[in-house]
Amino acid sequence: MDIESVPGRSVSSAFHRALLLIYLVSALAVVPVIYFLTKDELFAQANKELKLLVDVVSSARAIVKDKTRPYFLAKGEFFAPVVSSTVMAKELATQFHTLQPSYLIRMVSDNPLNVENLPEGLEKDVLETLRQGNNDKGVIQAGTIRDRNYLISAVPTKVHDDCLMCHGDPTAAPSDITAKYGTTTGFGWKTGTTIGATIVGVPIADLNAAVLKRSGIVIGIITVLFAGVLIVLNRVVQGNIIKPILHITEAAKAVSLGRSNEPLVSDRDDEIGALTRAFELMRRSITIATGQIARLNKTRTDR
Repeated sequence: MDIESVPGRSVSSAFHRALLLIYLVSALAVVPVIYFLTKDELFAQANKELKLLVDVVSSARAIVKDKTRPYFLAKGEFFAPVVSSTVMAKELATQFHTLQPSYLIRMVSDNPLNVENLPEGLEKDVLETLRQGNNDKGVIQAGTIRDRNYLISAVPTKVHDDCLMCHGDPTAAPSDITAKYGTTTGFGWKTGTTIGATIVGVPIADLNAAVLKRSGIVIGIITVLFAGVLIVLNRVVQGNIIKPILHITEAAKAVSLGRSNEPLVSDRDDEIGALTRAFELMRRSITIATGQIARLNKTRTDR
């Protein structure tokens, strides 16, 4: 008996469409999940590095404040890197930048001795934020500085009395300071004010690029898995459902055309087997009924 395919909306095509729909939904759902997971991962890593970098800068400032500054000032000696914690931090930033150019360490002020320390772009906004409200603990935020994406930590630079030795009256400032920076900027600081900020930043990888890359990998894996599942399930469905149903369909056509002598046999214990056996009982009943009708017609004809 030839088994012909069923045209139109067959069970097989409906199965394929359902599986394709599941694949598309899975592929689309995975993108936002990857986005948020990747974002959390990138920021967690950046935050870890940020804390480490902040501690390094804080340690350098603490050494100057607690160790080198008292020692040299007690001797009447002045050397900026070991007396000024800001200068020490600046030297540290310069050296660190040569080794790790993607990281950021900036001591900014809108009234600095060194004009290189004037705030730029986002740094101005951060400085204003530190001056508003109670932000002594600083702020942490993501942003772009000098065309790079950073997770930054910024703490205010407060003016203390010992800062006025270099930043108070320019006529009383150390000659090393005025000889190097002049007397037009970086002076007139007032104790207790926020004169600037220490900004430390760690680079954040391009989130969209990372999400695109990871999404491509995951969707590729999903595609391979679904292709394998489709092949396996297609064989299972074709062999265990579609072909038996088509076989029964052909048998039903044969019965309708009077060709009902071929028995339909199945040793399966599932629904398809039950359907086959039920159809075979129907075929036998039709065969018996057809035979009885034929005999009655023959009897009437013979009379």
